[in-house]
Amino acid sequence: MQEREPRVHVGVDLGGTKIVAARVVPGALPRLDGPPVLRPTPAAAGSAAVLDAVAAAVTALVGTRRVATLGVGSPGLVDAGSGRIVAAADTLPGWAGTDVAEGLAARLRARGLAVPGLRPGVLNDVDAHAVGEARWGAGSGLARVLLVAVGTGVGAGLVEQGRPLLGRHHGAGEIGHLPLPGTYGLRCSCGRTGHLEAIGSGPGLLRRFRALGGDPAAGTRQVVAAAERDPTAARALHDSASAVGRALAGAVALVDPDRVVLTGGMSEAGPRWWHAVTAAFRAEATPALDELEIVPGTLGPRAGVLGAWWWAHEGRARSGPRDQPRDQPRDQPRDEDR
Repeated sequence: MQEREPRVHVGVDLGGTKIVAARVVPGALPRLDGPPVLRPTPAAAGSAAVLDAVAAAVTALVGTRRVATLGVGSPGLVDAGSGRIVAAADTLPGWAGTDVAEGLAARLRARGLAVPGLRPGVLNDVDAHAVGEARWGAGSGLARVLLVAVGTGVGAGLVEQGRPLLGRHHGAGEIGHLPLPGTYGLRCSCGRTGHLEAIGSGPGLLRRFRALGGDPAAGTRQVVAAAERDPTAARALHDSASAVGRALAGAVALVDPDRVVLTGGMSEAGPRWWHAVTAAFRAEATPALDELEIVPGTLGPRAGVLGAWWWAHEGRARSGPRDQPRDQPRDQPRDEDR
């Protein structure tokens, strides 16, 4: 029996404020097929409303065609094997515990838009961006790439040989929650204090600006723009960006990547921000890392869409013990352990 319409492959970048869904044309150099569909994220309405919004975006994207592959990059700690959210910050209230994979599959089945057995792949959003940039963007051709996204929050993804390293407890790359001198007492989005995100993120920059006596009515964009003429804004931007640079030095000392890629809204803050980040990094990093490149991403929002699609299309199926946690502990030694 002939299929009613060609099947489509979809990648979704789910953010705290915006949903980006796009069709993907598979291949060695995958590309987006047409413009993406953008929808606001109804974060305050709860997890069911967010899943409804993602399903609506996918529906608007595919029309009557059935979805063969669906990959989603999501905020929070993600069990990438099951597609369930293990933990999440307060940017998406009630998101922790959500079964994103089954929730989206059920919604698409109800619309008649899922191929039989559709199992969406779900990856942390920064890990998805890291995969996209490492495979087809600023890290293409390199063995080990560390991507750090600095925006509303701060997160990182480490990609080795094109594959994300996710960690036993789903938390590899959570650089925003790295304890950092100078941030003690500052509240992080995770509820703890003294973490990089409390000063290095966009909201952290704003908090620092206000602590220095800046205009409490100013927003993050206004502070960045004012840094060229306002000493208080310049100091706040320097302190926030320097914190990112110091944290990068610590992360790089642990994983020694071939290249560091910076993305996110704060990476677009201009030369003053970049200079402070790199200067702080060089001041802290060992001389052996003097040649390490720190570069901006090249794919923009395409990185997250492509990385999420790749995880659902082939990455998840090829994952092994190093890439995602086991459901049960290993009771017996392997041959190489004997």
